[in-house]
Amino acid sequence: QLQLKPSHYPTALCDLWYDLLAQFATVTEAQAKSDLPIIMLMRNVFFPLSQEKMIVQRDPQARYYLTAEAMFNFLTGRYPVEDELAFKLAALQLKMEGKKVVNFPAGTLQNIANQVLPWDVIKRKKKQPLFIDKRIRQNMEGLNHTTPGTLDHMYISHLWTQTCYRCAFFFGQTEMVGKRSDVPVRVGITPHNIFIWNKVTNKTLGVVASEETETELIKGKEGAKVSGNKGTFDVFLIKFNGSSDRERSV
Repeated sequence: QLQLKPSHYPTALCDLWYDLLAQFATVTEAQAKSDLPIIMLMRNVFFPLSQEKMIVQRDPQARYYLTAEAMFNFLTGRYPVEDELAFKLAALQLKMEGKKVVNFPAGTLQNIANQVLPWDVIKRKKKQPLFIDKRIRQNMEGLNHTTPGTLDHMYISHLWTQTCYRCAFFFGQTEMVGKRSDVPVRVGITPHNIFIWNKVTNKTLGVVASEETETELIKGKEGAKVSGNKGTFDVFLIKFNGSSDRERSV
């Protein structure tokens, strides 16, 4: 891994990658030809949202990347939203892709629902497929006088209103009353809150203020012991007070 500096040009590094491998790595020619660098943009959850909004206003490229990140987190269910907002975001995505309502005969939008809506919204409306078509269509019709830059900004602005926006995510498990085994969960962390969602249903199990929690990194064999695994296993443990006034861990 290479930590890039402001003076670096990542794409130029990609162009030189084969020569860099030949100079600094001990790999065969076949391995070098099949190796490609991966450029990763990492979210800093502590970066102030107010500054992010300022950057989005003046930098179209930053707006593009931040919108792409927000869209990915929405479509994969990492940003659970109310159904009506989900239909708005689906309509905005289709407009950003250059699609028009006339491209879709009545009753056909639900056929592409898995491309523009998260799985939990589709599951909730499984018995109402025409409702999905109707709501996306209505939202698309309200976007006739927009530009690509306006659409990007509208999309990310909707997600700025969600408290789970800019979470850092990891997966875990927690005890649940009435359950014999631990429930798999997705955990989202922001500077102010810790969110816990049931990974199977995507329902919110809890939102806890960060200052009301204790965190601990348990490594190796001790981590495996805590998580019920054999061997070595690193565990990030979050402790907080549950609704039953007893300590609960994730």
